[in-house]
Amino acid sequence: MIVDAGIYLFDHRLYRERVVSAVRRLHATGQVEPWLEAAWQSRHHPPTPVPRFTSHLREVTADLIASPDLAGTTPSGLIAPPTRPRRRRPAARTGGPGDGPGDPEAVEQEAVEHEREWQELRHLFRLAVETTCLGAGVFVGNAVDAPELAFCLDEPVMFHPDVRACLEWLAERGRAWSLGDEDAVIGVRGWLDPVETWFLADELDQVALPPIDASFAAIRAARASGIGTCADGQSHPRLRATVRAVAAIAVERGQGVLWGWDLTPPGDD
Repeated sequence: MIVDAGIYLFDHRLYRERVVSAVRRLHATGQVEPWLEAAWQSRHHPPTPVPRFTSHLREVTADLIASPDLAGTTPSGLIAPPTRPRRRRPAARTGGPGDGPGDPEAVEQEAVEHEREWQELRHLFRLAVETTCLGAGVFVGNAVDAPELAFCLDEPVMFHPDVRACLEWLAERGRAWSLGDEDAVIGVRGWLDPVETWFLADELDQVALPPIDASFAAIRAARASGIGTCADGQSHPRLRATVRAVAAIAVERGQGVLWGWDLTPPGDD
């Protein structure tokens, strides 16, 4: 599966005020904010019920929901055990196949159902972000993650550890909310708040990178021209310059940046 990676302007204030608040309320009370209901139904025809946290999901996601900005990795209670090969079991002595709570097939089926329910909630989170706080963005490559921008065989860059941390946050902060299947993990990957975005833009401004002005038109023109492609066949110098340019635009607007795979952003402004 080919997925498109992109970096977007991110209204971190709206994210905290609306998305984080709405998800926590949904987790605690089961109540759905009207705007969240509208976001869900905008992608579902005919209308379908907005997913809720089951008692199991409320329990295993408690730490994630309480974490700053809902950032984190997939809770251990939602990591499905490896699938075991099916085999016929002898009937229990009391008669009939074993189907109690310790039955492997029953346990596996329960894990599959929990994963389905969690997938629906992750889809809701993605829609909430896309419709509320995701701004204009640019394509950066197929299945590219931010930490990869630190590597290029013919032009190594030794980033400050704090810069590398920012790149890791862009790839990891939203990992719990990414939509996964056997082919790829899509959706929100991670984000930076406005202060972190300013730091990243300032640090990248001190690195020798292809000249790309802080505008979406300039970013698109640079990609079309092919500047900044390195000898190993990747385009990390240009991508680093693209990240710098988008971060600079975000700084001008007092926003953060978000990294995502196969997101549906509004039109570029």
